[in-house]
Formats: sequence, C-alpha cells, structure tokens
Amino acid sequence: MPEFAAPVLEYICELMIRDRSPAFLLLDEDGSMQDWGGSPERYGIGSLEKGKPAEDYVDVLKGFFPFYEEEMTLSCVRTGKGVSADIHILRKDRGYWVIFADVSREEALQARLQQKLNDMTLLRDRSEKMMEKMNADGALPAEIFLFLDMAAMELTADGSFHLIGEIPQCLKSFFPEVRPGKKGFRPDEEFPFLENFLFDAQEWWSENRPGKLGSGQWSETDPLGNECEFEAYAICLGNRKILVIAPACYSYQEKQAFIQKSRELGLAYHRLAQTEAELSQSKEIAEDANAKIISSIRYAKMIQQSMLPNPENIRYFLPESFFIEMPRDIVGGDFIFTACVRDRFVIAVIDCTGHGVPGAFMTMVAGFAMRRIIEDEGGHDPAQILKRLSFLVRTSLQQDTAYSLSDDGLDAAIVSIGLPVWGQVTGCRGQVAGDRLQGTGCRGQATGDKQQVSCPVTCDLQPATCDLSPLIFAGAKLPLYYMDTDEVTVIKGNRKSIGYRRSDPDFNFTNHNVPVRKGMSFYIATDGFTDQLGEKDQRRLGTRRFIALLKEKNSAPFIKQRSRLLRAFYAHKGKNEIQDDVTVVGFCFNE
Repeated sequence: MPEFAAPVLEYICELMIRDRSPAFLLLDEDGSMQDWGGSPERYGIGSLEKGKPAEDYVDVLKGFFPFYEEEMTLSCVRTGKGVSADIHILRKDRGYWVIFADVSREEALQARLQQKLNDMTLLRDRSEKMMEKMNADGALPAEIFLFLDMAAMELTADGSFHLIGEIPQCLKSFFPEVRPGKKGFRPDEEFPFLENFLFDAQEWWSENRPGKLGSGQWSETDPLGNECEFEAYAICLGNRKILVIAPACYSYQEKQAFIQKSRELGLAYHRLAQTEAELSQSKEIAEDANAKIISSIRYAKMIQQSMLPNPENIRYFLPESFFIEMPRDIVGGDFIFTACVRDRFVIAVIDCTGHGVPGAFMTMVAGFAMRRIIEDEGGHDPAQILKRLSFLVRTSLQQDTAYSLSDDGLDAAIVSIGLPVWGQVTGCRGQVAGDRLQGTGCRGQATGDKQQVSCPVTCDLQPATCDLSPLIFAGAKLPLYYMDTDEVTVIKGNRKSIGYRRSDPDFNFTNHNVPVRKGMSFYIATDGFTDQLGEKDQRRLGTRRFIALLKEKNSAPFIKQRSRLLRAFYAHKGKNEIQDDVTVVGFCFNE
C-alpha cells in the first residue's frame, strides 16, 4: 500500500465525509448491533438499539450473519430513503464492520450522460437527413434584420449556421466575439433552450412549410446580470432554412394574463404550503404509529424465537452444516425444528401458510404440535410425524369442523439421522441404565476420540458405533436434495399439504431410506429460494439453478456454501423485494 503524507490523508478523509456521507455499523458475531456512527439516518437507518439484529434495520443484511468471508462489497444498493450506496462488509476480530458510502451522485450522473448521448445522437441523425435537402441559393437583405434588431442565420450542411449580416445590439452581450457573416455559428451552445426547439425546426424545414414556427418566449441572463427575454422562429425561404432570434414581444393581453397567472400561482403556493404542513403532521402521526407497530412485531419475533428450537442445535450434532433463515418481513412462517430422540436426530423444515404475522402465528401452532409429537409422544419416524402433525394442526385450528373460519396449513420436510456416539456421556441430568442413557434435559458432553460436543436439547441417547446409519426422509410437498460423487439427486415429497380442511387425516406419507456414505451432503429448502424473481428478467431462480449452485459450490469448504448461496440469491434478486420467507438447511458427512 503506498504511503501518503498526513495532509493528503486528511484531505482524502474530508473529501470522503463531504461527498460520500459515510456511515458505519459495528456488529458482533451474531450480527447484532454493538455501535454505530457517521450518518446512518441518510440511509433510512434510525432508532438504533444495541443488541438488536442489524437485519431489522437494513433489509439487504437479512441472512448474512454469521459471515465467513473476509470482506464483501454490495454495489449500488437502494437503501431505505432511496439513496444508492456501496455497502462494504469487513470481518474484524470477533465481529463485523458494515460501512455505507453514498454513490447517488455517480448513479445520477451516469443516467444524465446517457440521456445526453441519446439526445445528441438523435439530433445528429435528424440533421443528416435534413442536410440532404438543403439548397443554398439566392441572397437575403441582411440590413433589414439588423434594422429590426433580429439575428438571422441559415442552416448549413454541417449542422451549424451561417450568420446573415451582423449580431444585433440586443444579442452582442451574449455573443461578443461573433463577427458579421460568421460560418459554423451554433447559437444553441449559448442558449440551451434552442436545443429542443431545433428538433421541431428541422421537421418544419424538411416539409418546407409556409409561415413561421415560433419557439415561445424564454429568458437568459447576460454577463452583467440583466435578464433578457427572446423568441426564435424557423422560416422556409425556398430551399433555404432560416433561424431568426429576436427580443420577445408581449401584447397587453399577454401581460395581464401573466399577472393574473402569477397571482393564481401565489395562491396555489400558499394552499400547497398549508397542505404540506397538514401532510407533515399526518406523516409524523403515521410514523409514530408505525414505529409502535414495528416495535411490537420485533418483540413478537423475540417471543417466537424463544418458543421455537434454536437452529444452532444442528451444529452440535452435525458440525459441518449451515442454515439460512430470511423472513420476508420481521417475523415469518418458516422455521426449523430440531430434536434428539431414540438414538436419532430429527431435523424438520416447515413452511407455514403466509408470511409476516399470520405466518408467525402458524409457526406457534406447528411448533407446539411438533414438541408434542416428538418430545411427549416419542415420535421419530418422519412419515408418522407428518401424519400426526397434519391431524394436530387441523384439529387445533378446528378446521375439521363446519364452523371454522380458517383454512391454513403447511408444507414440511423431515429427516431422521442416526446418532453416532463415541466414548462416555457425562454430566447428564438423566440416569444410566445398563448401556442406555435415559432421561430428559441432557446437558452433558460426549468425550473420547472425538471433540467435545455439548448436547443442547432434550435427548435419550444410546451408545452406538460410529458407522453411518441410513437417513430417513419424508416430505409434504418439500423435497430433499443430496449430492453423492458430484451428482445431485432430488427426492420429492408427497404431493399433499398438511393441516388444511381438505387434508386427508388417514393419508400415509412415504419414508425414503438413503444410505449415507462419507462425503455425501444433504439440503432442504423451502420454495422461497427457488421462487424468487430476478431483477433483470423477472423470472424465477428455479430448481435447476438451485441444483447448479449446489454442484458449483460443492468443491468449496462446506461451511462457506452458505455465504455463496446468499451471494447468488442476492445477485439474482437485484433490487427486487424478497417475495417469500427463505429457509435452507445443509449438512454433510465428511468424517
């Protein structure tokens, strides 16, 4: 890195702060707010609280943390207040720096340059067509135009004008260096107003119309600060194309109309100011109400997370795993359920009807039902769990009755994995009977040849060998993807949803046994990932693209697939909103 003198660095910092309005957020390893500074309000980030997840304030950060890359830059992201910003994410020590830099000016400048280029191209094309019809013959009495205080000029083949005679006194302050009879004269360079008028004049000249085409009055300010008003006319004299610029002339009626219009505009401005004040007051009331609603929903999210199993449990039993949870709103209808029962670890990915608050209510119903089935009733067979879950959701919402007002349910995918245990289990609150560990609320550690693994959930473990037993999968409309030797296989779930009024309570779901070998990886995803529409073509990301991403990323360290899947998802989404709750779970067996 080159060395800079202190004054240079100071100037660069001042320039960055002045032109980029930077802001920063300091987050911990979980992506929660620790500190902030700069101008976060410029990017629609306000009412910050320490300990709150950063994704609650910045939508684009949903699902990014924990973040395993050293750094990442998201370019030209449209923030909450419509400001475009480059967002830099840096991993430092035990946390992250998220830096915002305003790039709205560059984006607007690029758009204006493109528009200017388009306008110039259009003018050139029209001029070239008109040049083919020009026939410069005859002469005009230049003294007459000078006497009338007008500037007359003739369009030439190169698109410029040939001045006829001299510049009149009223225009000399604008064109002090222009001599009589000047060729290559371009009045539109001094008077930008003429650029658009010349487009219409070209059409007038090309059709050789009689009479004159007026531009209407416009005003210019001379070098001395005097305001002058002018008019321009396009005239056809035979085959000659003449442009005349003269001082604007107003009739008495026009002046009176102008005065009346000014009064009307003044009254309209006064009424607009009153309306703006009323709207500002209404906006404050609405923002206050919205802040209370958002605060209430965020508190509801905390309660929802407290009542559902912690997805981090997956990593205790499957160290090489990851999960992605991105609700479309603050709360959502997707959730991950984990439990340990009868020597098996159960993972369920559940997609409830709707999203937002209604979806969150459904997760409560489904979460209680799953706890009852697995923890109270000891269920561990995926197909039987789905059947029992359908019954409990349907009856809990009274959708098995004629008077029920709702018709809601869910899609789900459940896998059951045999748990290998090495050495002895210590510190459990249960009791060891023979070769079986019995009890609930185990908080012990498995020690021995393998690293220590804390048991965070209710479990009932039986010592077993380290051989990998078959994985059992059953699904209700959600599939299981698994990769073995660089080939992805999709096992579709039954085409039956769970818990709806028309759901068959006697339907038997299908179990699929998958032999597990070292190096295999498994994935479960809700349809929010594959159904996301792209900004460029407004088409779904799709299952084929998702499978291609799994193949593409399989050679990378497994834990990094999460951030790379997220990067591909956001690249496809662009500036589109997230359409549905997104949940992905992945795990592999490399040991």
